[in-house]
Amino acid sequence: MVLTMRSKDVCQDMEVTESIEANCLPWEDAFALFQTKVGSDTINSHPDVPKLAEVVASECCGLPLALITIGRAMAGTKTPEERRKKIEMLKNYPAKFQGMENHLFSRLAFSYDSLPDEAIKSCFLYCSLFPEDYENSHRKIIQLRIGEGFLDEYDNIQEARNQGE
Repeated sequence: MVLTMRSKDVCQDMEVTESIEANCLPWEDAFALFQTKVGSDTINSHPDVPKLAEVVASECCGLPLALITIGRAMAGTKTPEERRKKIEMLKNYPAKFQGMENHLFSRLAFSYDSLPDEAIKSCFLYCSLFPEDYENSHRKIIQLRIGEGFLDEYDNIQEARNQGE
């Protein structure tokens, strides 16, 4: 049986017989992953962007989830000024906990705070309730959110579905 844990303490508590630690990605792999998530259109949109991308990727310290999450957030930016603003937010965002998990938490919190409105933030939080790699379709999540009452302010089911999209 193979289990994945974010904490060595959990493995020790479970008396795991063999433990393999997954390290952070080396710089080249981390930057390649980040570039893939940002997209070549964004990377090539301005001469300053590749250097800014390097700065952001280095802030993620080789953590794949952080690279993917921040890369996707940066993909939505249109101008170098927007990117610089997000980079400054990322650098100055206070980590609230210690260690690697804290470092990752601050990156995810930054990504959450960068979402454009409360409805999308609510959806983000709702989706975080599902286990990692949980197979759930976009349509199913919309149906669940309607069932939970998150989209009650709409007059009919079609408006609620449209908002969910």
